[in-house]
Amino acid sequence: LRKLLGAEFTDYLSEGAVKALMHDASAHLQKLTHGRYSFRIDYKPGKRGAIELLIVDHEDSQRARPTHSLSGGETFLASLAIALALSQSFREIATGRAAKTSTECLILDEGFGTLDREGVQLVTETLQELRGEEGRMVGIITHVEEVAAAMPMRIEVRKGNRTSTITVSG
Repeated sequence: LRKLLGAEFTDYLSEGAVKALMHDASAHLQKLTHGRYSFRIDYKPGKRGAIELLIVDHEDSQRARPTHSLSGGETFLASLAIALALSQSFREIATGRAAKTSTECLILDEGFGTLDREGVQLVTETLQELRGEEGRMVGIITHVEEVAAAMPMRIEVRKGNRTSTITVSG
């Protein structure tokens, strides 16, 4: 496309895709943080197409700050928000239309250890909503007992001396 239509057109398309993705990710992040955070995109001056992703703190006079200033748990929530928005976008591209659900299956590998108790509860509630309301299968790989205990069906793998055992419950 760049050769046929020029750099300006492909940059325009990319910018639109990033804006749409981050708009959706902001909606997820606001839900995950009870309205505290959203994303903002800043464009770096003098560098065509270069962006910086910022976090807007709605409880601190709409102050925007770099994403690296988030705590571990906040970073996990921001990453989850982007993952949810990406899965929704992929589904829309695949089906050619807007979809209420994003993907049939979502698998999260760890990250829960960085969350405080409230964060664990919020994420598990959000994942339960994805399962219930949207009908997605949600797989979680975790060592955090609170997260595992909140899941209605579990496959536990326990390492033994020579072999591992698998237990299915729920």
